Amino acid sequence: MEASVVRVITPVPEGLAFTSRPARLLDEVSKLMGIEPMVERGGRSGSGLRDASRVATLVRPQTGSPSWCFHPLYFVREAEAATWIDAYDDYSLAPDMSWGVRLLAARNYRALRAASSPALVTVNSRYMQLKLRPRPTVLVPNGVSPDLAAVPTTGDDRLRVIVMGHFFDGRTDWRLLDEILHAPSMEEVIVVGEHPRVDAMVTRARTAGRPVQARTSMTLQSMAGDVGERTVFAIPHVVSDYTLSQDLMKAYQAIAMGLPVCVPNALWPHAISRDLGQVFERGVGVDDVLSGAARTVITPSQRHGFAADHAWSRRAERIAEAMPSMEAGWRTR
Repeated sequence: MEASVVRVITPVPEGLAFTSRPARLLDEVSKLMGIEPMVERGGRSGSGLRDASRVATLVRPQTGSPSWCFHPLYFVREAEAATWIDAYDDYSLAPDMSWGVRLLAARNYRALRAASSPALVTVNSRYMQLKLRPRPTVLVPNGVSPDLAAVPTTGDDRLRVIVMGHFFDGRTDWRLLDEILHAPSMEEVIVVGEHPRVDAMVTRARTAGRPVQARTSMTLQSMAGDVGERTVFAIPHVVSDYTLSQDLMKAYQAIAMGLPVCVPNALWPHAISRDLGQVFERGVGVDDVLSGAARTVITPSQRHGFAADHAWSRRAERIAEAMPSMEAGWRTR
């Protein structure tokens, strides 16, 4: 049977890692439902939004072929055509985006709350569910590739913490990161990512005699040789409305690699069992949290079970279940 065609509007630029939520959901849902995606990349930059004609294309309703929309700046434009909208993360508060993006995102969220269109709306977090009330939504957490659970880890048994991510003001908790770099029990600290402030912090930690390694962009798979029995993964984010709107994808990936995770208490992903790591919270020392997580054992069978339970393909099944009438309509075209 020839695949049906659907337009897809995504903020993810071509060439970005395939691990992004829109890319993974798009791939799995389109395969499951026999859909041929025709991708339109809206981009994340707001630099062109000062052009009135450009803004008009974002707010003028689009009709015609059905669409799946992952881009909050296009929710209004796609209100009539969209059959599935995924509202993940709160773009109206994103500190790494321009004022234009944030302003238009806020407008589109308000419109989506009031829209009467029959589109399925999925979200990644309870925060986004609350933000879009009274609009009915389906909570679909982030996922992970089962391939990660099959990666052999060969690191030694030193107490080690890995910090990896996109560091920027408004999301990174610089004070927490500094405490991680100086945690006395850690025999090795590996920081993966680039930011001038991170570079300065690493230099100071090394000057103080801390065993800190700094690396540029890498994947968790490529770090399998650093993952040992007492290696943990830390995510030093601030707690804010923006970070509450997110579902920490790196936590899913780390656990699939056998790494217990350490995150601020309020940001622990609701879909993940809390016995798979430790939380940073007031009154508990950072070193105690990291050391406690290092005593958590995630066996190979647990890795495979976790990755299977949280596979992106399972997330796609959840979405397909939520739109059976739409699926039937596509398959009869």
